[in-house]
Amino acid sequence: GRVGRTAQISDEHRIQLAVEAHIRHVMTPYDKLLDEGVERNKARKRVWDTVQAIERAWQGCMAKEQKEEDSPLALRLA
Repeated sequence: GRVGRTAQISDEHRIQLAVEAHIRHVMTPYDKLLDEGVERNKARKRVWDTVQAIERAWQGCMAKEQKEEDSPLALRLA
């Protein structure tokens, strides 16, 4: 509910911020760093490379899936 609360950013940007927040909180030690007393901005900087790497990997998977959908001969396992 807190991500992208301003009306001045696009829906696409809000989605990107939400995805990055999800990755940061679920897939990195971000919350543990906060619990250990690391300042929020410093904790974000420490996990930023990991967040970006995961986001790029997800984008790569989505691009691959899109290519498969565009192919008339694409086979899918059930």
